[in-house]
Amino acid sequence: MLVTKQFKVVAVSENTNSFGLKQMYMVAKDGSAFRACFNSLNVKQKDEVINGSVTVDDNGKELRTEFVGGELCEKLLSPPLETVRAIWN
Repeated sequence: MLVTKQFKVVAVSENTNSFGLKQMYMVAKDGSAFRACFNSLNVKQKDEVINGSVTVDDNGKELRTEFVGGELCEKLLSPPLETVRAIWN
């Protein structure tokens, strides 16, 4: 099943990689965190909210998360709950 989850952009790299992509770090309200690379047409600013497409199995386990225009998506360790609250308040 495919569901949509909102993520807040918490950081954006100032420089680009060799392919011209910037890294964005994003955190959802449930604490899931990701890093992905975006081209100049899809990169967002810090504190913007974007949607992620999450593939979930029949037991509710998240299998894969993708972002429109995002490449090299990597799941990160979840930040502490206090940090997640501060990001979303």
